[in-house]
Amino acid sequence: MALRMNRYLLEFYQENQRLNGEKHLNPPFPVLIYNGDTKWNAPTSLRELFYKSSVPKKYIPDFSYFKIAINEIPKRELVKIRNAVSAIFYVENSTPEEIKANRKELVSLLSSVIKDEGARIVDAIFERMRKTQKIDKKVTVIKSVEDLVEVTGMWETAVKRHEKQILEKGIERGIERGIEKGIEKTQKENALKLIEKGMDNSFIHEITGLSLKEIRALRKGKKKV
Repeated sequence: MALRMNRYLLEFYQENQRLNGEKHLNPPFPVLIYNGDTKWNAPTSLRELFYKSSVPKKYIPDFSYFKIAINEIPKRELVKIRNAVSAIFYVENSTPEEIKANRKELVSLLSSVIKDEGARIVDAIFERMRKTQKIDKKVTVIKSVEDLVEVTGMWETAVKRHEKQILEKGIERGIERGIEKGIEKTQKENALKLIEKGMDNSFIHEITGLSLKEIRALRKGKKKV
């Protein structure tokens, strides 16, 4: 991989010079993102591939890339970061059964992504889930916590329906990327919808930011209606 990435970089520079005639090159920061199941054990430096030699080091070509192995990042750390990249890595590093078991945690993480970066990226994540697990496509855009709850519920159903298929074939990795600001509903509207979904007060507080007192008042008012 070190040899391959070095070749990619040199070919890019060569083509860039051919097209633009630039005399100097922009410094690179090569990054490799690995989402496989096994541990990454390939050398990250080109110099590691050479036999030991008496040739002075300054004459031996060297190149290194920065490795990000998704399966080496603890899920608890991803939940703390709470952004689009951590959400993508969380899903990529989870089996269907783990996503099912940690449904509330995933909803909470993706809710933060919706608030900070918009619904488009979250919709791309679930679109990948729908394709790999044959989930109904009727939910096309995730614009609120209500939609997140609905889609994760569909995910649970799909896991149960295709459990044997999942065990035999596994999950195809990969997530479409895209960021676009979405339309955020009010805190009370989200809270009311989560109440309808049967979520408890502490979870609604974490998702919406409303106080427990406000949530209890909303729940009480809904009962009166």
